[in-house]
Amino acid sequence: MKCLTFQKPNKYHFLFLLFFVSALSRLFVNDKVMISGNKKADFFFLMYCYILSHFLSFIPFCISQYLSKKKEKSDMNKLVENIVENKIPKKYKWKNLIKPILILSIFGFFAEVPMFLFNLLSDKFYHSIYKMGVYSILNAVLIYIFGYCILKIYFYKHHYLSFGINSLCFITSLIIDIIQLVMKKVNYLGYYIYMLARILRLILQCLLYCFSKKEFESSILTPYSIIAFRAIFETIFLGIFSIPFIFTKVNDFDKNDGEILFTRFKLYFTGINLLYSIILFIINYLIDISFMLIIDKFSTSHLALAIGSESFAGNAYVIIRSLINKANVSYEVYVNLALYFLVFIGAMIHNEIFIINKCGLNEKTLLHLDNEFKEENIDIENVVNNLDGSSTSEDKESNTTN
Repeated sequence: MKCLTFQKPNKYHFLFLLFFVSALSRLFVNDKVMISGNKKADFFFLMYCYILSHFLSFIPFCISQYLSKKKEKSDMNKLVENIVENKIPKKYKWKNLIKPILILSIFGFFAEVPMFLFNLLSDKFYHSIYKMGVYSILNAVLIYIFGYCILKIYFYKHHYLSFGINSLCFITSLIIDIIQLVMKKVNYLGYYIYMLARILRLILQCLLYCFSKKEFESSILTPYSIIAFRAIFETIFLGIFSIPFIFTKVNDFDKNDGEILFTRFKLYFTGINLLYSIILFIINYLIDISFMLIIDKFSTSHLALAIGSESFAGNAYVIIRSLINKANVSYEVYVNLALYFLVFIGAMIHNEIFIINKCGLNEKTLLHLDNEFKEENIDIENVVNNLDGSSTSEDKESNTTN
């Protein structure tokens, strides 16, 4: 038996490539967009760009609705008849889908709010002090934990091995971060509040992903419809949230001249910045829809694969950019690059992209269970064939005797 067995790829695995390319592109475009010199306006614009990009989902949603009606006209007629006769289960009626969409919209919107509010109210740009590497690993770990608690995903030997790899990487990265914070003498209370705001964002995002998966399994909602209808609710939330900033002047981190945030938005729509803003708008949607499609076609645990690849690419991007600019690269960047690679390997083990055929790590994998099921069917067929063969020979003997 081979030590490793690799899962055969299918057409939906391209979603990981789509996410990887989009995430890597966003790193580059973000650098180009955030050049206004007003970082608080940058954060506000990025939040607007992210939320409004969800409206792009109405395009594939309407196309899929049209194609499904055209392809399955008879089924749709039956569906209409059932609606008229009130035979559709309540969970499949659109009016009963408003509540789950609203809940998902709350998770999605308020995941973006903490970071913006913190940067708006703080007097320092804490992001530039030190970027902790442990967050990306924590993101993957939280996805596993929330999937276990909310979606009741069972853990077997290979899952525990993956979780052990992630835990080891998490502890190593956390130790490095603590050493760096001590060496850099980061004793600002605001920085640690900033850390908590980022963790809150991760928690709300994980809740969004897990409850989206539940809706895919229990209702007629699809990735396209969830993002499209989230866009409506989140835009309403964003409009209400933005009202105070129409009249309030804000000082930037390194400026004392107060200015309304919206007045800076014109900088993002002039010259080459307009092109970058449009590209960022599209990329944000591609990242969001690829996440939702991965959840729908695979599982929430598969997001750890995407997150691991994004973190690895992000660190590689930082190293390459620093080398091009002839800037020094700290040792922890290289260490985190290796740790993110291990997290990616752990995610592959967890999601059975490759299976270790040692120490019973393959016993509860889908491939192993499928093989056992096929072997049992073969055994049953052999038994039936033998019984049929023996009964036939007995009939021949009785006929000969007669």
